[in-house]
Amino acid sequence: MPKKTKKKNSKNHIYLGLGGLAFVISFLNLFLFNKPSNQVLGAQIIKTYSPSLTQEAEYWENIISKYPTYRDGYLELSDIYTKLGDISKANDSYNTAKNLDPNNLSF
Repeated sequence: MPKKTKKKNSKNHIYLGLGGLAFVISFLNLFLFNKPSNQVLGAQIIKTYSPSLTQEAEYWENIISKYPTYRDGYLELSDIYTKLGDISKANDSYNTAKNLDPNNLSF
């Protein structure tokens, strides 16, 4: 009977050792490899879609050059420039739209 107890104890030691090893690996993974980065969420999306956003901006610039009082065109441009990160142009487009329709309460 004492031999079975030793086998049982050695199996328990192996399981405890493996569990401890798994815990240590998890701990190291969390604290060594999960370092905070200085990335902005969505920045990769902007880089991925910027060519098509640039084309959209050109499209809406074309539209408002033909129809300079088209408020929604300026709002579209404001949204596109915001996505592209050009806040100055976005604000200019937004303010132009607001000036075209000053009584609109949605601004």
